[in-house]
Amino acid sequence: MIKVYLFLIIMGVIGGVGYGGYMYYKDTQERISILTDNNAKLEVAAQLQEETINTMIEDVERNAELNKELQDKLQLAEKYGDQLRNTLRKHNLTHLANKKPGLIEKRMQNATNRLWDDLANITNPNGVQSDTGTKSGDGDKNSENGSPASSKTEASSAK
Repeated sequence: MIKVYLFLIIMGVIGGVGYGGYMYYKDTQERISILTDNNAKLEVAAQLQEETINTMIEDVERNAELNKELQDKLQLAEKYGDQLRNTLRKHNLTHLANKKPGLIEKRMQNATNRLWDDLANITNPNGVQSDTGTKSGDGDKNSENGSPASSKTEASSAK
């Protein structure tokens, strides 16, 4: 009888070790499968991150080039503004307007129209110029402050 009990105990131990080994193998295979899936996901994420970094580097380089171009254009605009200020300092426009109001009004109106046209061209997002009526130079001739008669009377009274 002891042999039977001893046989049952040994078979129980061998069966328990065998079952434990089978469960360890099954658990290990599950972990390997999960880790393989996670590794594939990490490789895709790393590749995406690398592409994003490369795109960001290209964007930084492009922005640096655009910034340099804008800086050059700003310097040109400031130089042009300095030239305009120097020209305006040389000429006494108030005195000249009092002496020759018709000549000054015509030149100032033409310059103002060109300035508005330039601003419209610069700020128009589609590059399509709309007809605003500023090209004729007659836009404000009938208005109260812009009429030639009123500037002539102000100029003649200022003498």
